[in-house]
Amino acid sequence: MKKTIWIVITLAFIVWAFIEQTKETPRIWVQVIGVLLFFYAMMRLSQKINQSETSNSEVIDKNNTFESSNKVKNDERI
Repeated sequence: MKKTIWIVITLAFIVWAFIEQTKETPRIWVQVIGVLLFFYAMMRLSQKINQSETSNSEVIDKNNTFESSNKVKNDERI
């Protein structure tokens, strides 16, 4: 329940910040808080994504291995 309330409040404030941009004299504090809430929400969302640095290095190693084996095949053809 607490998560849902947090999401609703964040989205409402971000929408309010967008609406403030259309006014002749927008309130800067609304826009600043809207941007801060947006970045905070993105930070929390990115924490849920699995960080896989080891798998990225394995892919690079596999690519290097593939290139080196491919060179050998090309040298044999010549």
